[in-house]
Order: sequence, then structure tokens, then C-alpha cells
Amino acid sequence: MKPIRKTETINLRVSKERKEEIRKAAKAIGMDMSKYLIHQATHGKIVVVSGGKELAMEIYELNQRLNRLEKFPFVNVQELRDTLSDGIARINSAKEGIQDVDTEI
Repeated sequence: MKPIRKTETINLRVSKERKEEIRKAAKAIGMDMSKYLIHQATHGKIVVVSGGKELAMEIYELNQRLNRLEKFPFVNVQELRDTLSDGIARINSAKEGIQDVDTEI
């Protein structure tokens, strides 16, 4: 896929305090200000899951281990996957550790 060529600019004037608020909000979720403002303009809301990257990596590693167990006929891998899926569903429904970073611009 060919990268999108950016040819247009948008200039925006804000107070020094507002700029700092935007910078901090963007930094808190690992974005630069441009990406943050574009995301806010197109989606209106950013949700950050605390420890989300770590959780995703743990799930990936568990899945890799389950793949290795599939070669053993006495291990019910599908049951383990179902249990893992149920746990993830409970985590999602509890929504603990979710921070809404819906910043007014």
C-alpha cells in the first residue's frame, strides 16, 4: 500500500495553557500533538487501557504456548482457549483500568 502523501497544512491558534494541555494529553497516550488532534477531530474520543500493551503481549504469549500444546493429544487446547476468552471478556466488561482521555479542544 502506498503511503498517503500529506500536502496540506492546518494552522491553529490556542493559548499557551491550552497548548500545554493538548501536549500533555497527547504525551499521556504516546501520540504527538498532530496525531492526537487528527484523531480527536475524526473520532472525538480516545480510550486508553492502562497496561494495554503488556496485556496484549501476555495474551499473545499465552496463545503461542497454546499453539505448542496442540501437538499433544491429551491436552484440550480449545477448552483452554475458551477459558482464556471468557477471562478476557470479563476484563472487557469490568472496564477496570480504563481512562477516558476525551479532551475538549
